[in-house]
Amino acid sequence: MAQQKKSTTVKSKSIQNKKLVSSQPTQSGTSFNKTIKISYKPSQTRIIILAVILIIVALLFYFKGLFIAAVVNGQPISRFEVISRLEKEGGKQILNSIVIQNLIMQEANKRHISVSQDEMNKQISSIEKNLASQGQTLTQALTSQGMSQEDFQTQVREQLLVNKMVGKIQVSNSEVDSYIAANKSQIPQGENDATIRAQAVQQLTQQKQQTLTQQFVQKLQSNAHISYFVSY
Repeated sequence: MAQQKKSTTVKSKSIQNKKLVSSQPTQSGTSFNKTIKISYKPSQTRIIILAVILIIVALLFYFKGLFIAAVVNGQPISRFEVISRLEKEGGKQILNSIVIQNLIMQEANKRHISVSQDEMNKQISSIEKNLASQGQTLTQALTSQGMSQEDFQTQVREQLLVNKMVGKIQVSNSEVDSYIAANKSQIPQGENDATIRAQAVQQLTQQKQQTLTQQFVQKLQSNAHISYFVSY
């Protein structure tokens, strides 16, 4: 009986020891858990970084035209290079044109002068008729000058605003007579007098308009405060 009790006691202690051992985290188990945590975080970070890189690459490919103008045998030509070249070749002229455009719009707003769509259509129609008499369409003329329809309409609007601010152009009969006499050799034979005088009035009006426009723009520039931050 004593041996059985002793055996029972030993088994009981053995079971308790096993329970103690199993309930406590082993050193190797703790190390394994730490290993999982350490390896998991870098893996998640790498996935996020990879996803960000893929998104950036996809955006660069989709919007490649914003950065790359052309690729020649695998060698890219950046848009910055193209813009830099354009600035060197025509930057001064383009900047001056934009400055004048702003001055005209500012002066028109100050005077509360505007141009209606009907006025725009009438002027464009007149230009189209003039081009047609020369055997050319408006589209052909714009293409040859590398100008878009939007740029053309902006230019027409600006000119109409200037015309209103400069005032109506007057051409006298004596001026017409002097013009016809000075250009008699260029007048086609058999042209009737009314047509000749009408063409003379048109030419003189354009000349006066150009002169007054230049004077008007020069006055705007001299009275304006313009700060340039680049030099070409």
